Amino acid sequence: MTRPILIAGASLLALLTAPVLAEDSAEPTLLDGIVLTAASDATVQADGYVGAYAQSATKTDTPLAQVPQSVSVVTARQIADQGAQTLGQALGHTAGVLGQPFGADPRFDSPTLRGFEAGGSQYVNGLRQLRDLGAPAFETYGLQQVEVLKGPNSSLYGAGSPAGIINQVQKRAQDRDFGEVGLGLDSNGASQAFFDLNRAPDAVLSWRLTGIGRDSRTQIDELTNRRAYLGGALRWQPDGATTVDVIASQTTDAPITPPRVPFALTETEDGRTLRDRYFGEPAFDDSDRSMTNLGIEIDHQLDNGWTLSQGFRAERFDWTYTGHYVTGLDADGAVTRGANLQDESTRGVNLDTRLSNSVTTGAATHDLLLGLDIRQYDARTDTQFFAGQPIDARDPVFGALPGDAPFYSGSRDVTLDQIGLYAQDEITWDNWRAGLALRHDRTRITGTENGARIDQSDSATT
Repeated sequence: MTRPILIAGASLLALLTAPVLAEDSAEPTLLDGIVLTAASDATVQADGYVGAYAQSATKTDTPLAQVPQSVSVVTARQIADQGAQTLGQALGHTAGVLGQPFGADPRFDSPTLRGFEAGGSQYVNGLRQLRDLGAPAFETYGLQQVEVLKGPNSSLYGAGSPAGIINQVQKRAQDRDFGEVGLGLDSNGASQAFFDLNRAPDAVLSWRLTGIGRDSRTQIDELTNRRAYLGGALRWQPDGATTVDVIASQTTDAPITPPRVPFALTETEDGRTLRDRYFGEPAFDDSDRSMTNLGIEIDHQLDNGWTLSQGFRAERFDWTYTGHYVTGLDADGAVTRGANLQDESTRGVNLDTRLSNSVTTGAATHDLLLGLDIRQYDARTDTQFFAGQPIDARDPVFGALPGDAPFYSGSRDVTLDQIGLYAQDEITWDNWRAGLALRHDRTRITGTENGARIDQSDSATT
C-alpha cells in the first residue's frame, strides 16, 4: 500500500527590532514540494502487538482496517512475551478461541474456534496444512504471526469449518539487519537455546535464519519433550515489479504426554500428590516425529496492470508413536491400562495461483482476484492397540510391557486430489466496503482402508 506525504518548506526572514522601511519587507519563499512514498504489505513483520495486515483475510494486501470481517492477529512480539511454545498457548488470549481445550499436550494443536473443532482448519502461509490421524504441531518461534480469520471462508479456501481458519505465517526475510541469540532455563530443569538472524546486504537480496533447540520437562521425571527447529528464508527482488520468497523449515521432536489419572484416585488422594505420578512404561512409551516444509511465493506486476501471485508449499510428515492410556482403577487399587502404536507418513503439495487488479466503475473501485487452488495429499497410517498390564496406583513399578499380539489393527493408505477455482471482488464506494466471492471445488479420494478399496468423488460451489 502506498501513501503520499507532502512536505512544504518556507524561508522566513527574521525581523530586527530596529525600524525598517515598509518596502524592505520580504515575502516568504515557497519551496518545491517533496513527495515521499512508503510501501508495506502482508509480508512485513509487525514490530509490536498490532498487526496491520493478514495474509489470509482476502489473499491480497488489503489492510485489516478495510476488511469487513473479524480477524485477529497474534504477532511474533506477543508470542514471545507470552512465552508461548505451542499454537494453543499463542492463541490463549484470542477472542473466540479456546487454545487448549484438552489441556497442555505437545503432540497436537487442537484449538476450537467459535465452538467448532479447528484442528482441520489450520493453514501455513495461506495454504492448507493437511492432516490424517496425527497433527503437525508447528514451532511458534518460527512464526511471524498467527492469523485467525473468523466466520465461513469456503468461497476463498474451499471445504472447511464454518467458524473460520487459523493461518500460521512463517518468518520471512526482511529489508533490514537485526538479530537475537538467547538461552532459557526454568525451575523444572527445562532449557532452550535460540537464534534469529536477518541480513539485507542490498536492496535486491535478503536472508533470514531461525533456529531453536528445546528440552522441555514437567513434574513427571519419566517424560521429556525435546524439539529442534531450523528455518530459513530468502527474498530476491531483482526489480520493482518482482518479488520471490523462498521459505523452508525442518522440525524434529519427541512429543509425548502422560496417561491420565483415574478419577477414583482423586477421591482418595490429594490431587497435588498425583501431579508427578506416571502410569505409563518408560521402556515402551516413545515418540519420534519429523516435519519438513518448503515454500515458494512469487509476486510479479504485469505490464497490463494485473499482478500475478503464486504460493507453493510442499510438506512431509513422519511420526512413530508408542504409548499407554489408562482405562480405570480395579478393586485391588491397580490402574488398568492399554497401549497403542501409531506409525504415520504423509506427503502434501499445495499450489495457489492468483491474478489481481484494481478497476474503477463510476464511483466504485473493484479490487478483483481470480485464483486456481490445487492440492494433493498422500497419507499412510498403521495403528495397533494392545492390552496393557495393570500397575500399582500408589507405588508404580515399571517393567510390565504389553503383549505382542494387538487386539486391533488398522491401516489406511489414501490420496486426496483437489482443485478449486475462485473469484473475489472487494468493492469500495465512498466509506463503504463489501466483498463478493465465488468458488467451485472438485475432490477425489482414492486408496485403501483396512484392505477395502476407497474411491470417492465430490464437488461443491460456494
